[in-house]
Amino acid sequence: MNAGIFLRSIVHGVILTVILAASVQAMVIRIPSRLAAVGQQFSLPVIIDKADNLAGLKIVIEYDEKVIAYRKCEKSKQAQSLMHVVNDNKPGVLIIVMAGAKGLKGEKLTIVDLVFEGLAKGEANLKVTKSQLMSDQLKNMEHRQNVETIRIDTVVPSVQNKARQDGNS
Repeated sequence: MNAGIFLRSIVHGVILTVILAASVQAMVIRIPSRLAAVGQQFSLPVIIDKADNLAGLKIVIEYDEKVIAYRKCEKSKQAQSLMHVVNDNKPGVLIIVMAGAKGLKGEKLTIVDLVFEGLAKGEANLKVTKSQLMSDQLKNMEHRQNVETIRIDTVVPSVQNKARQDGNS
């Protein structure tokens, strides 16, 4: 009886280890936090952590169009082999689609830089509402998302300090 309980504990431990290892290895769509001022243009990198043969993606991003306005998308040097299209027809929603024949690999792969402008004080409530990553074998790739806070203020300390420096020069 005790041997059965012991064996079951070992099996459960192995299964838990495999699950944890798989979750650690999963790719992550990451958009880091930013603090910007009203009227300031700023760049938000869209980063894929642990990319392995990434050949296509579709990411839908929603944000508060009263706080920030989308201006443009700049494809990164790392993603030059992928073609890209950004649909920005609906304010507050961006649909980014990228595809290529050969998969990309990288630990912290920036795929695009999204340029926004701060319109009003507040949080942009930016979130990834849909995402799909595809391998060069046209297989869906497991991933998770990590989108941090985008905050717009009337004056950002670094912007204010730079203005003071420029005024004193």
